[in-house]
Amino acid sequence: MNFIFLDSVDSTQNIARKELLNCDFESSSILNPLVCAIIANNQSAGRGRLGRKWVSESGQSFLASYGAILPKSVVVDHKYNGWLPMIAGLCARDALIGALKEVGARKICEVGEVSKVESKICDFGQEIKIKWPNDIFIGDCKEGGILTEIAAIANNSYVANHESSQQNIGVIFGIGLNLNVSKESLPIEQATSLQMHYANLPDAMELRDIIAKRLAQNLNNRLASFVQNPTQSALCLRKEVSAVCWTLGRKVSVYAPEVNSELNNSECVEGVAQSINDDASLLILKDSGESAIVHTGDVHAL
Repeated sequence: MNFIFLDSVDSTQNIARKELLNCDFESSSILNPLVCAIIANNQSAGRGRLGRKWVSESGQSFLASYGAILPKSVVVDHKYNGWLPMIAGLCARDALIGALKEVGARKICEVGEVSKVESKICDFGQEIKIKWPNDIFIGDCKEGGILTEIAAIANNSYVANHESSQQNIGVIFGIGLNLNVSKESLPIEQATSLQMHYANLPDAMELRDIIAKRLAQNLNNRLASFVQNPTQSALCLRKEVSAVCWTLGRKVSVYAPEVNSELNNSECVEGVAQSINDDASLLILKDSGESAIVHTGDVHAL
């Protein structure tokens, strides 16, 4: 796999897209689907889901895009493709937890108006969660986000339609994490940064590199397992994601472009997030007692 470290780019997603167009197919296999990782200190046109701008501080954030070549049969199948951002979320969470353990991070606790650093190693997994469908949370605040996009690969004009005869297509996982961003620089009140929760961290660039390598290994292994047996992997992923999902059990509002397959117009759904389904969709129990299935959307706790 090719690691590319850059100082400044418009978007790591754009660089990854170019790499996939020029990639050597021999560098990819069903056991090693990941072909490139683009890591930048700064990006001027970073974006999140639904075309939103991703705000980042130069040299203070983890900004990366990972390009993979995956079987088209899995990527376009609605039974399976909802798990792709979930896999990236699990990998980002695992990489964060692993990096914090590796550097000997310690939890910062607020005692009244005084910040205190705990001497013992904390259970990072209890604090770092996945918010359905694509965010990383620490406590009740957003630490990072994930953007998953389909991309063309060499000799493949996919993307615009599903007519390509090739068996493989590209998928780009864009992952942004706040590492050493000051509270004053965070774009929204619910956002947070790693250094606000943990002490004994190395400088942001060293921490970035640790996370980048861990994430690449995690993502390659999980994707390889998934494409070899998507049905069985989806069952395991459902249990794993459900166990670390911040959203479940909360009363939420979800602005959903698609709510159930029979509804064509967008809808805001309110209710309790009950469970994650076999296809990675979210089951919402509305106040009326009716259920709604949401395949994608923006989730807000009520």
